[in-house]
Amino acid sequence: MDVLYLTLSNPELHSTGIYADLLNALVERGHKLTIVYADGEAEKTFLTEEKGVRILTVKVGRQFGVSFFQKGKNLLLLEPKMKRAVKKYFRKEKFNLVLYATPPITFGKVVKYCKKQFGSLNYLMLKDIFPQNAVDIGLIKERSLIHKIFSKKEKELYRASTFIGCMSKANAEYIQKHHPEISKKKIEIFPNTMKVPPYIEKEALHIQTEKLGVPKGAVVFVFGGNMGKPQALEFLVNGVRTMEGYKKAYFLFVGKGSEEGWVKENIKRRTNAAFIPFLPPREYQCLMEECHVGIISLDARFTIPNYPSRTLAYMSMAMPILATIDRTTDLWGLIEAEAGCGLCSVTGDLTSFEKNVRYLAENKDVRIQMGARGRQYLEENFHVSRSIAILESHFPKKRK
Repeated sequence: MDVLYLTLSNPELHSTGIYADLLNALVERGHKLTIVYADGEAEKTFLTEEKGVRILTVKVGRQFGVSFFQKGKNLLLLEPKMKRAVKKYFRKEKFNLVLYATPPITFGKVVKYCKKQFGSLNYLMLKDIFPQNAVDIGLIKERSLIHKIFSKKEKELYRASTFIGCMSKANAEYIQKHHPEISKKKIEIFPNTMKVPPYIEKEALHIQTEKLGVPKGAVVFVFGGNMGKPQALEFLVNGVRTMEGYKKAYFLFVGKGSEEGWVKENIKRRTNAAFIPFLPPREYQCLMEECHVGIISLDARFTIPNYPSRTLAYMSMAMPILATIDRTTDLWGLIEAEAGCGLCSVTGDLTSFEKNVRYLAENKDVRIQMGARGRQYLEENFHVSRSIAILESHFPKKRK
């Protein structure tokens, strides 16, 4: 296949993650890859090549570190800039597959142009159901002008997509229910996957955690990744505060995002928690290897079924999961029933949260068993080869 990948995130093919792993796996399978990267920090639009992969960096407005209003404005202006860049650099070429993910939802006109120009199959990896997720947590007012504009963009993107790959069954059911105009044949399950690294038995090291002042013998619960509004960090920090007298558990918050300043400020006075800014991949990995339980947190108000990719990261390290989530997500079924790799409670239920923390902190054998089950489930169900197989299935091999 000749694949054109549209993205807002730096491709960073040398790194790991659900997108980098997928792109590298496509290349390893012999597919030709071209990336169009909308870069809010770029001074100009330019084309480069990295290990046989062409990367077109497109100068657009900033998406991160700006106000919500400015971000929304830049998202709307992004679309025509992306379309012009694709048209200028690749008008005379042919692509079999155009691949892209939400966010953003403003690629509709770009992928529509690609379908007309290249005759491509357009594949949407639905990782974010916007603008409803913003409505759920109060960032956008329902039926407001901005909501109507983005809802129109959402529908436009769905129409321009040949297939919509949903992360889970609940995601697919949500789209079918709220967008009945979309043919069911267009919707399929396309889960988050990764290149599963070899399992390395954890050594009893405390180099990183000792530097942070973690009490010896404490079970380390870690929240790693994006710190934004969807992660319900206020409840999580409140849970940490109420458990300050419980010495068997220690909490680490590692990452960055719109709420990192608030988290840092409210964690610094706690004796059972620490905040660590964003770390380079290798340093982050070393720290995670000294932690015992991975935390997933989602706002209880969500009506859309989120499926955070950090779930896979915890599973890959055979780390049991402590989840405080909404009732809509089918993560509950994955973590407690299907994989049996952790414990869940509803965000806002402080009693259940504390109970789960204590249970995991006081039962080492259970933690080890849960972690092993999560790792096994990941290997069997979320290997990147599954994503490749789904994409390739839409291009059956021609008989000789």
